[in-house]
Amino acid sequence: MPKQLLKYCLAFALLFIFLSCEKTVTLTESRNKTLIISAFPETGQSISDFSIRKFNDNGSFTIPVNDANPRIIWKNNSFGLIPSENQDGLYRLAADNFEFLPGNDYRLELNYKSEFITGQTSMPNEINEFEIASSIIQIYNSEGLLNPGTNINWRKEDNTIYSVSITPLEKEGENLISFPELSQNQIDDARNSLDNPFSSSAFTIPAAAFEYYGDNVIEIIAVDERFEEFFDLNENGTTFSNIKNGKGYFIGISKFSVIVKVE
Repeated sequence: MPKQLLKYCLAFALLFIFLSCEKTVTLTESRNKTLIISAFPETGQSISDFSIRKFNDNGSFTIPVNDANPRIIWKNNSFGLIPSENQDGLYRLAADNFEFLPGNDYRLELNYKSEFITGQTSMPNEINEFEIASSIIQIYNSEGLLNPGTNINWRKEDNTIYSVSITPLEKEGENLISFPELSQNQIDDARNSLDNPFSSSAFTIPAAAFEYYGDNVIEIIAVDERFEEFFDLNENGTTFSNIKNGKGYFIGISKFSVIVKVE
């Protein structure tokens, strides 16, 4: 074998070994440093449930992190978060007079094990001019027929994505009776539609969307259009992340809730 060719082969072999070792070290270090952020700052509110977790040594599950020093940046002002007294891995803003303002941009920053982790979100405007057709929803009308549902309307904000959820005020509420006019697929479709994002300023809640008699909380949630993909799973089954050098989400939301009685 010519000396020049031998030199190239040796150089290639050394490079291959170097890259293989570097890749192994990088993956191991990255696994140990990866933080999993979970935060939905709400317009007009402070924040008290900012969650930080990381993988355990085996990478099989996550554990809370209490030694991070996250901060929120707004117009070149820095606001620190401190660990919650109630639960490991949760943080709250130290400032008592802080609130997220509609239409403003906020940035998350923290250093953890030499990793600089960031995230950014735009706060949606508050949901207002809200109207609901009825505060009492009768599943069946006076003729015994299934009520088509109730309508909700509000003033639309540009480039905003919405979702709707319904939860019983009392978790031990009485289950609704079956819907003889609907198939199980139709009932499932009505309830699943609540989980899908939409961009209109009106929503019709069919009677089949409710699962419990009594008081139910209808909640409208607005997020910036850039985070519509948060609602969808990627092909590999992982969720949307807007955290750089980490995983998870820092997403500003606006919420409006109303209680309706189902009879």
